[in-house]
Amino acid sequence: MASTAVTSGSLPTGLIALPGVYRPRGDTHLVAEALAQEVSTPGAYVLEIGTGAGALALQAVRRGARVAAVDVSWGAAATARRNAARRRMAEPGNP
Repeated sequence: MASTAVTSGSLPTGLIALPGVYRPRGDTHLVAEALAQEVSTPGAYVLEIGTGAGALALQAVRRGARVAAVDVSWGAAATARRNAARRRMAEPGNP
């Protein structure tokens, strides 16, 4: 099984994505580096707009943030939720 450890600006690995859902690429890694520097207070609030597979949202959760991740694509929202659930990061009652 792939590791989901997040250190510095690294992103979780082994994400699933429905067809047509944006997967982490180079630009995602750039934002991850910036996020790693910004989210340092446990309980900080993060809103990810255009979550795609949810990589940045998951990274923020691993750093202790409270996260809302949204996307206009139903498939992307479902993918992000599934990736969170696979890592037991989904909010109770919202699998």
